[in-house]
Amino acid sequence: MSDRQPGPSSSGYQEDEDSKSRKKHWKKAKPSADHVKRPMNPFMIWCQKKRGEMLKSQKGTRPAEISKLLGEGWRLLSDVDKQPYVEEAERLKMDHERNSHVRRKSPDHVKRPMNPFMIWCRSKRGEMLKTQPGMKPSEISKQLGEGWRNMSDDEKRPFVDEAERLKMDHERVRFFY
Repeated sequence: MSDRQPGPSSSGYQEDEDSKSRKKHWKKAKPSADHVKRPMNPFMIWCQKKRGEMLKSQKGTRPAEISKLLGEGWRLLSDVDKQPYVEEAERLKMDHERNSHVRRKSPDHVKRPMNPFMIWCRSKRGEMLKTQPGMKPSEISKQLGEGWRNMSDDEKRPFVDEAERLKMDHERVRFFY
């Protein structure tokens, strides 16, 4: 096992230091003070209301079983019965978007230009999907990476030139941004 301690950008878990056993025990790291929770979806709003009722009526039932029963109950609800929860979720979502301090890209945001590899991938990915339609995206990416690494500098030259052209265009556009 690694002696590396997870930091804030790592897995989100911290090692439990009072553990005396050889096994690593992990506890969830507390979110930072500026962390903004996402708004609840309709199902979660409904569960929040119904969970207390279910716990009273189903004493001694394990939490996992309660969650299963809640899921089944939600699936059995008609769209008309779900509508108030959908509307509440929309209201919470709008409030969240209005009040959160999450950094959003402006509508005038200028995307970074593609690098030579991405330009090459854009042309090759479609060809690979036509010749091997059932291939997983991760496998396609692996093969594209291998193909790029095996190309000579002369074969890469047109894509490098195109990337340079895109970069110059980007610099011109970004100047006015």
